[in-house]
Amino acid sequence: MHAFHLLVGPSETSELQRVDFEAVGPEHAFQIARNESEAAHIELWEGELLLARMSRLDANVWKLLPLIPDTAVGQICRPTDDSRSCH
Repeated sequence: MHAFHLLVGPSETSELQRVDFEAVGPEHAFQIARNESEAAHIELWEGELLLARMSRLDANVWKLLPLIPDTAVGQICRPTDDSRSCH
């Protein structure tokens, strides 16, 4: 099992709450994130690596968002940084 966490909230601009959990791998963690019933916006993290950002469009429809606008995939993004900038 691997450690993951979600940052969840009612919108992308609202304060996000952290939810820690374990999953077999990134695919399993992504399934868990999609099933988060209360959230309208979710960020999925594995340690300091941002794996996905998504917003709920409908009950079972999620829109995948860019990890961070204007950045390259694979950069390390730190969830504790208020600007959520990548390094």
